[in-house]
Amino acid sequence: MNLEGGCFCGSIRYRIKEDSYPSANCHCTMCRRTSAAAYVSWIVVPTKDFDYIQGEPKLSNPHRTERVIFVVVAVHRSPAYSPNTPM
Repeated sequence: MNLEGGCFCGSIRYRIKEDSYPSANCHCTMCRRTSAAAYVSWIVVPTKDFDYIQGEPKLSNPHRTERVIFVVVAVHRSPAYSPNTPM
């Protein structure tokens, strides 16, 4: 079975294989600022279990801090994902 999701505007849709993935809630300043919320919930999904089914984030000006990179949806600048890449 697969799970589907996407961004609020609907320009990006994705599908992940249903499985047990590590997850957490982050309360750091950067996550709170980018989401305008008290915390951001996230999961770690291996690339092999993730597919775009509509659209794809345009990698324009990813926002980088000392701990994280946010790749944004160019249409509305919402964070789309954060690659697991060494800084």
